[in-house]
Amino acid sequence: MLVYSYKNNKDRVLPIPDELAHNIQKLEEYTADYRTEGNPYLFLTIRKGQIALYNQTQARNNLKRFINWHGIKDESENIVELTFHDFRHTVGSNAINSDLSPKEVMQMLGHESFHSTSLYAKVRNEKLDEDYKKIGFIGLAVQEITAKTLGDTYSKDKEIAGTLPDGVCRMAFEGEDFCTQFNKCLLCPKFITTPLYLEMHKQHLRHIQEDKPRYMRDSYICNIEKVNRIEAALIVIISELEELNGKL
Repeated sequence: MLVYSYKNNKDRVLPIPDELAHNIQKLEEYTADYRTEGNPYLFLTIRKGQIALYNQTQARNNLKRFINWHGIKDESENIVELTFHDFRHTVGSNAINSDLSPKEVMQMLGHESFHSTSLYAKVRNEKLDEDYKKIGFIGLAVQEITAKTLGDTYSKDKEIAGTLPDGVCRMAFEGEDFCTQFNKCLLCPKFITTPLYLEMHKQHLRHIQEDKPRYMRDSYICNIEKVNRIEAALIVIISELEELNGKL
């Protein structure tokens, strides 16, 4: 199902089961007479005599009434406090623990980084947990940035426009010109790098590891959690680039 995320200002594809797809199709059929170009929403309601979007406030209130009506309780026999957002945690956790890769879960949940996904997905499998912690780089490491690696979006002018000190930003090939992840390139899925920048990455990693004690001691502007993620990303990048060099 193709949806639009107002939070990230992006289209997103969500995998859904056939049963849900069938129900959505039926819902669209039943409400077709109320749907116009100016009101394309899937979930509709009547508000003040007018057809309107069934919004989050109404949905939350109805969920709360449903829980109270049916007496749904937690382990302590108290009425459970459940939100629709909790379902995202459940979906993320179940997906991770069903062997779906963290990268696939990140894309499914529409996250910009693995850090956000890790907060959602409560990993119970120890091996998966260890694998998850090793992941630090979600961009692309390629032998060369060419039409072969990027497809029809590639052009030399775009590559020049997207050039970074240690790689290239994919935004240049996608027609975007504004980045909300300033100075977080190594943790961004749009980051592309090649063996040309290998020594620069190695130097960056050395500086990170040398300065890490100072970051921890002085509570530097770059908090230690971010430093750890950058360090992990660099380790993976260097490993992937060295492997590419070995194939030459």
